[in-house]
Amino acid sequence: MRIAIEIRPGELADRISILRLKVAHGSGGDVAKVLKQDLRDLEALAKGLLDKTDAVERHVERLAEINAALWELENDVRRHLETHSSGTAFAACATRIFKLNEQRSNEKAAIDRLTMGESAEAKFFT
Repeated sequence: MRIAIEIRPGELADRISILRLKVAHGSGGDVAKVLKQDLRDLEALAKGLLDKTDAVERHVERLAEINAALWELENDVRRHLETHSSGTAFAACATRIFKLNEQRSNEKAAIDRLTMGESAEAKFFT
C-alpha cells in the first residue's frame, strides 16, 4: 500500500538522494525493485522542479554529498558498536553526523526557498 503525502521540494530532493544511495548499496531482489520504482517515481516528480536553476541544482548536489557522507559515518558508527569501541573515534563520528545533519537541514531549506520562496525546514533540539 502506498500513502500520498505533500512534501516540500527540499524533502523531495532528500528522499531522492537517499533512495539513490539505497539502490547503489543494496543487494537486489524484490526490495531493490521496489526501491528502484520509488526512485523513478520521485525523479519524475522532481523533473522541472529540482533542475530548475543552477542554484537549485547546486544545493541538490550538496544535499546528495551530505547524505553520502552520513551513510558512511553511520556505517562507521555501526562498526564501532559491533566491536564495542566507543572511544574517541566513535565520538568523532557522532559529532560529524550532528554537524552534517545541520548542513542537511540548511540545504533542504535553501532548496525550498529557491523553489517556493519560503522554507519550513528547521532542526529542533530539546
